[in-house]
Amino acid sequence: MKSQLLLKITIALISLVSFSHVLAQNKVVVIPMFDTEVVFTGVGKTGDAKCSEFKDPSGNWQEESCANTSLPDSLIKGQDAELKVGAEVTPRFTINGDGTVTDNLTGLIWLRDAFCAEQVLGNTWEEALGFIVELNTTGAMNLNPTGCGDFSNGGGFQTDWRLPNVKELQSLLYYEHDMGITDYPFLSDANGGGDHSDGDPFQNVRIDEAYWSSTNYGFQFDADLNVNLIDDVLAVNFGDAVTDGKSKNGMQHVWAVRTGN
Repeated sequence: MKSQLLLKITIALISLVSFSHVLAQNKVVVIPMFDTEVVFTGVGKTGDAKCSEFKDPSGNWQEESCANTSLPDSLIKGQDAELKVGAEVTPRFTINGDGTVTDNLTGLIWLRDAFCAEQVLGNTWEEALGFIVELNTTGAMNLNPTGCGDFSNGGGFQTDWRLPNVKELQSLLYYEHDMGITDYPFLSDANGGGDHSDGDPFQNVRIDEAYWSSTNYGFQFDADLNVNLIDDVLAVNFGDAVTDGKSKNGMQHVWAVRTGN
């Protein structure tokens, strides 16, 4: 009984840490969301150009003029589209010509091909971590014979790619996206002032399908230990800009990132 309790406590402690499930030498790196060594220069401007108001009795949010902040019980005041503040750079992204794209706002370097694993139905979270291992050791994912196009390491591939945390994925979202256009994801073009199109700057971004982050989310209560065990992982959908918790056995996509040098 005592050994079983110790085993459960060990599992609980391990579950409270975001980790890769593989040996460190395989070069899966999961960066925590809150790193005391990171210096944040400001919150990025979202690009959101429209305000919305909760309308009763319909129970739905509806578009409203951003000037109507004086309305009784207005929820518009403080919305992104009303304030229009935040850090921004031009151009937002630089296509490096070596299979990578640099985000000039965050300094992060993204794999330009957002569908290198080429799994139409997606992959589990553990599979996504395994694909990052493969990318760091062979330059490919899912035995892709053409590789992932990265030759940014002196003509070879980098070995420190990782699964982005949820804040890093969300930093790519561009909320000025035209809601009437369903053929483009909530990403901006390389310049930062218009809608993304394939190749400008990223390639093969899955539309209306979610991408795994490394950020654990959701809890499963263990009555014996009286603790919550981390169960799900947050994923970001670039088709509707929604971030949601997904089962680790669910099928989402993988997009690799690395910290800029």
